[in-house]
Amino acid sequence: MRRLVVIRRYVLSVIGIVMMLFSASKGLCSGYHYHNGGDSSSSDSSSGSSEQEPAGSNHTNAGKVDDLEEEIATLEERLSSSQEKIEARDEKIEALEAVVAVITVLNVEKLQEEINTVKLEKDALDQGSGI
Repeated sequence: MRRLVVIRRYVLSVIGIVMMLFSASKGLCSGYHYHNGGDSSSSDSSSGSSEQEPAGSNHTNAGKVDDLEEEIATLEERLSSSQEKIEARDEKIEALEAVVAVITVLNVEKLQEEINTVKLEKDALDQGSGI
């Protein structure tokens, strides 16, 4: 049950990262098309300015890509750290479950001894009253 929760969290994290990347790439592509559309209409006025705009937009997009790559790396590190914490927590839970199982067994054994003692005392009383 806990492993399903861990797997679910992992899958949701991966889906979130993929959606973020898709959104970022879509934004970059739409910005690229926008600048290209502007370039074709402004190419009639002067070829020098149209060549400078794509270079500037490419530089801006490259900066955005670098920022997104850094953010992705940060998110991957956070995801890895979270997974390690989850694994450590799961190990602690398993250890606690083992301790609870041992305590339960010991309690059952102790109760069984008490039941046996009460039965012996009852048998002794029954024999004493039967004499």
